Amino acid sequence: MKEVKSWDRYWAVNDIRNKRFVYNLVASFYRRFLIKPCLNHFMKKYFKRNSKVLHAGCGGGEVDMDIRNYLHITALDFSQNALKKYRERHKGKCTVLKGDVRKLKFKAACFDGIYNSGVLEHFSKAEIDKILKGFRRVLKAKGTLVIFWPPEFGMSVIFFKILVFVCRNILNIKNVQFHPVEVSRLRSKSEAREIFEASGFRVVECSYGLRDLFTNIIIVARKI
Repeated sequence: MKEVKSWDRYWAVNDIRNKRFVYNLVASFYRRFLIKPCLNHFMKKYFKRNSKVLHAGCGGGEVDMDIRNYLHITALDFSQNALKKYRERHKGKCTVLKGDVRKLKFKAACFDGIYNSGVLEHFSKAEIDKILKGFRRVLKAKGTLVIFWPPEFGMSVIFFKILVFVCRNILNIKNVQFHPVEVSRLRSKSEAREIFEASGFRVVECSYGLRDLFTNIIIVARKI
């Protein structure tokens, strides 16, 4: 599958010979020093200790380093390279599974919560609808979603647009693409609310601000 290969390349070993080396350093900084503390805040705010949660599109797992000691995490991704990084980083402290967020194979009503960061913007609107309905199926009654979704006007989006411009027009590096294409960045908080409410969720918080330096719209939604 083409998209799986694309994500496997994204999560490939990061060494200084890789042309994405600088991007990887910046992305790692975002995950460790902006996303992780922000995720800690929201997960501890909305989940009791030892809740069973699914990280649907877990990547390499940098953001889970703290909350793995607070929650029971099942980490899911379709990239073998991502899962390899996750296993190496967490050393058996989380359940790690290969799978596609569009085709969850868990039984119904088995998780207290589901979360991810930087995932939904890579899917089409139709796929997002399918993903959210799948999330709803595997969540327990009143189960909670915590979704970090970058908007078109987010600071990281602007930063990497500038970086691509510099590479292409100043450094003359053609065909620059730091990550798989983002086809569904949010345009507003109201758009986020509409998407989740149309899939059977009630939005209880929709945040965009200084906590993660205006990187994501953070949506907390409960299964109706």
